[in-house]
Amino acid sequence: MSELNKNCQACGKPLEPGAHFCEECGQPVEEDEAVVSPPAGQPPPSYIPPSPAYKPPPPVYTPPPPPSRTPATEPQKKRGSSCWIIGLIALAGFICLGVIVASAIWLVPELTSSLDPTPVGQDVPVEPNATPQSEQPGNAYKDEYSLYDDFSSKTLGWPESSGTETERGYENGTYFMHIKEPNYHLWSSVQSDFVPTTAEFDAVIPSGSRDGVYGVFCFYQDPGNFFWVKIDPFEHSYSIGRYINDFATVLTDPEWKSATLLGEVSQINHIAVECLPGGITLHVNNELVEYIYLSEEPPSGGLGLYAYGWAYLSPPGFKVLFDNFNAWEQIQ
Repeated sequence: MSELNKNCQACGKPLEPGAHFCEECGQPVEEDEAVVSPPAGQPPPSYIPPSPAYKPPPPVYTPPPPPSRTPATEPQKKRGSSCWIIGLIALAGFICLGVIVASAIWLVPELTSSLDPTPVGQDVPVEPNATPQSEQPGNAYKDEYSLYDDFSSKTLGWPESSGTETERGYENGTYFMHIKEPNYHLWSSVQSDFVPTTAEFDAVIPSGSRDGVYGVFCFYQDPGNFFWVKIDPFEHSYSIGRYINDFATVLTDPEWKSATLLGEVSQINHIAVECLPGGITLHVNNELVEYIYLSEEPPSGGLGLYAYGWAYLSPPGFKVLFDNFNAWEQIQ
């Protein structure tokens, strides 16, 4: 070990390296009189080097609200040079306030009539980059980086189909998937100008539904190449995996892991899934449940909703209701 030489504070005699007493006068050596450095190439004792195999989970990402047409910026405050300037500014402010109040009183009747809610279920046109108005039914929008749908209208055009094996469509302000026969899958997504990497939504299982799972598919290339995040609402468990050339690989160990944060079957559960190049993250009811590190970056691909009925599915089958679906592309 290397040490710094010091002098005795009592008699001034140089101290030997590592000495605890002065050889000249016997004065004890204070601890701060000798500074010990760690050997070259070794970290300090408090440092624990990370394992090369460790990959920290990404930070929880909260999507920003849809951008307005002209983002608001807060003006910089400036100091006045004299009192008369402040007085003129205050006077101008009072005049402007009076004009605004008078204009608001005149415009109230017209604004009230323009905000009449659109009837639930009626298709409404959405202008480009429109932002949602949460107080109105028919809340749906899509722009170049994100989309949102509360399924109270058919604005975004989610797939609708009906057959003896499966059925999907809009129902009472939700989007449903119904698996009627064993071993059947359903997929649903909407076209967009971006590739979604993250999705969150509410899900609930109606009374009588049984024997199935729901979730998200992502990095979708074709029916034989994609990743999945499945939720089993009856067993309170989840599974994450992938298909490559029709061969399934489970990424969770064990295949189905307990998800105690899931509420009862009849309760609404909020699910969030991130499918990023470095890994897949699952949140249940706003709590982190799982992060799967991906050693190889998968190809970019589609994302959407998913449902499946088990081989032992019995009538009336498995049905899940989705609501408040939000998807966006994370910009690196």
